Amino acid sequence: MTHIARIDTLCSVCSENMDGVFYSPIAFISLPYCHECYGSREPYWLLTAYFATLADTIADLRPETSRLPVGAQRLISNSLEVAGKTREQFYEDVMNKVKSFYDQHD
Repeated sequence: MTHIARIDTLCSVCSENMDGVFYSPIAFISLPYCHECYGSREPYWLLTAYFATLADTIADLRPETSRLPVGAQRLISNSLEVAGKTREQFYEDVMNKVKSFYDQHD
């Protein structure tokens, strides 16, 4: 008889015990999430990569100047809180990803 061992995997967002592997609401990828994070937070690396595909300038990300829906702004805020990052760090990291994409394709 084959036994399936329990895999102790941590949530990809907060590093607590995961509740399952679920698809990300913002990307075609499945990740381990805990109940608290799933649907309301994303791992920082995924958050920056995803928003780099949507933004050309920091103004595209700022709540007061962007056209992102309220839910997207809430996702950013919730994710940054868990990641221990500020909005300014997030803007800089997203813009660095945008710049690196364009630098590779010049």
